[in-house]
Amino acid sequence: MKSSTRAENMAPCATRASTARLCCANWRPCAESSPRRRLRQIMASQTIALPSRNALPPEGKGIYKPNESGIFRSTDNGATWQRVLECGMNQKMCPKTYDGRVYYPALEGLAVSSDNGATWKILEGSPKEGLYGPFFGESDQTMLLISKEGVHKTTDGGKTWNLILKREDLPRPVTESNYKELMPNFAWDWKRGILYATSQGVGLFKRDLKD
Repeated sequence: MKSSTRAENMAPCATRASTARLCCANWRPCAESSPRRRLRQIMASQTIALPSRNALPPEGKGIYKPNESGIFRSTDNGATWQRVLECGMNQKMCPKTYDGRVYYPALEGLAVSSDNGATWKILEGSPKEGLYGPFFGESDQTMLLISKEGVHKTTDGGKTWNLILKREDLPRPVTESNYKELMPNFAWDWKRGILYATSQGVGLFKRDLKD
């Protein structure tokens, strides 16, 4: 059975409820009363899970916490921490696990570990300045990764990537109050080829990636 952090994306959020909404040109609205619940339903049959925002225990073999100087790992339930990857980050996203590997969208590219986070490597040619992901398809050979450039897809485990949606086609947050601007949350329904976006449960939009 595969374990994985799935289409996770709980992006950094404000400390209180916000009325921020998304500007989603070329995205279709979904008639859903609870967008976040719908995102979880979309991913329920897949091997991906919604982790906590700051730390993720993959298969009970460590806890990982990213910050501006890299990824830190604890093997004693957080009593002590060791930096296992020196890298930059755009957002406080959790490392993701899938089928025995750990992934992180770093500024330098997609970082991958095959030994429970003890050692890491940046996949050569992978998208830089990662924001969200990776999101997994039917296996770890098929992934989406969202960077500052847009949405990238690989079907060969990260050896090659194609830009399938440009940055200007991604949702943008629109703040209607004095609260912090909120970034979108994403989920990928790979069986139907649809990418979903919401922000703090305000509106649910979808984009057919096959178009």
